[in-house]
This record gives sequence, C-alpha cells and structure tokens, in this order.
Amino acid sequence: MVRKVLKTYIDAGIAFLMHDDEVLVDLAPEEYYGAAPDMGACEWDPGQSVLDRPGLSPFEFTLSCAPNPFNPATTISYSLPRAGRVGLEVFNLLGQKVGSLADEMQTAGSYTVTFSGLNLASGVYIYQLTAGKEVVTRKMILVK
Repeated sequence: MVRKVLKTYIDAGIAFLMHDDEVLVDLAPEEYYGAAPDMGACEWDPGQSVLDRPGLSPFEFTLSCAPNPFNPATTISYSLPRAGRVGLEVFNLLGQKVGSLADEMQTAGSYTVTFSGLNLASGVYIYQLTAGKEVVTRKMILVK
C-alpha cells in the first residue's frame, strides 16, 4: 500500500498586516517563535519530522541501524504505525538466532534498542522486525 504524505508548514503566518490603512497584525520578533507567526496549533521546526513529534504516530514501518558496520555495538531504530505484538531478532547467516531484542506488545511510535556484538564473531548478521503481519529484514556488519 502506498501512502501519500502531505506536508503542511505551520510557520506560514505573517508578522505585519494592514487593511484599509488599519494595522491588523504588527508583531515584534520576540512576540513569536520561528520565522513567522504560526497558523496551526504548534511550532514548526525544519529539523523535526512528524516522527519526532510527541504523541504522533509514524506513517509506516521503518527499520535501520547505526553505525553499520559496527564494533562492538549498534543502535537499531524502528517505527510502528500501529500498536501490536513486536518481535525484533538477530540471526547469523546460517539462520541461527543470536539475539532477541523485543518480544512484547508495543504502541505505535518510534523505538531504539542497542545490540551488542561483544560475544559474536565478525561477519554479516540479519536483524528482523515482525509486527503483526509485517516483516522487515535488514543486514548489519560486525567488524572486530
């Protein structure tokens, strides 16, 4: 399923407005935050995504890790568009499970978990996120 995301720029208000020689809006910079007064309910930060906004859910499943390659640990990040049972596991290339990082009910949102490769050999590993019927798989490389 493809979802279109429409971007709405909240910081689209004006600082000064006149109509028929009457000043309707005249704000000093210290009277508002950001590049212009907001037309919406909250401030817009160009470095902030919808996923970073508290209380808002992600639109799709995501799964990544950084750094990759890693030594000795990496941070796995994932997002869930809806609540459900979540499994996050790590496998070697033989298909053997070498780690279970999540196996629980989770609400929609963004999550991070640290994976340590201290007791593992250098090589390629597969990490897999299962949430409901969705399964997302990525590879990571441990270099010692």
